[in-house]
Amino acid sequence: MFGQTKEHLQEVKMSYWKHFWFALSMIPYLFFAMIFSIIHAIIPGLFSETTSAIIDELNFKLSKNKIADTVPGQKRWEDKEADTVPDKKSS
Repeated sequence: MFGQTKEHLQEVKMSYWKHFWFALSMIPYLFFAMIFSIIHAIIPGLFSETTSAIIDELNFKLSKNKIADTVPGQKRWEDKEADTVPDKKSS
């Protein structure tokens, strides 16, 4: 189990905590996709494209990290997050 964890973290090029927070950031998307899917199952006329749109957004977030590893100069999502934190030295 721990060997697989280490391999996965190396594969996605994330620390344990970056991976932890990234995985947790998926929860709201998955939760709302589930809710909209249940409503759509009961009333097919409602939310006919919502779950697909949420899944597309999740796929984009997940693939954005993979693209960052293959495209020179492309930042991973956590690197972009770090850019938004004000630098204390420049204040």
